[in-house]
Amino acid sequence: MSKLLSGKIALVTGGTSGIGLASAKELAEQGAQVPLGRLGEPEEIGKVVAFLASDSTSFINGTELFVDGGMAQV
Repeated sequence: MSKLLSGKIALVTGGTSGIGLASAKELAEQGAQVPLGRLGEPEEIGKVVAFLASDSTSFINGTELFVDGGMAQV
């Protein structure tokens, strides 16, 4: 049986707890794609910025780094 939201993308804010999490789960059960089902935390973005500013990236160039919880992959 096909799902009502198959092939659709659902962006849910506040999807880490409460009604936002319940909504994300329900949308996913109906076939919608819900990338990570949550928003990124500031610390997660900060870690990427710190990495890019570090010496660990001295041999990296000409690439794009998506820090979007998988949304670019959908």
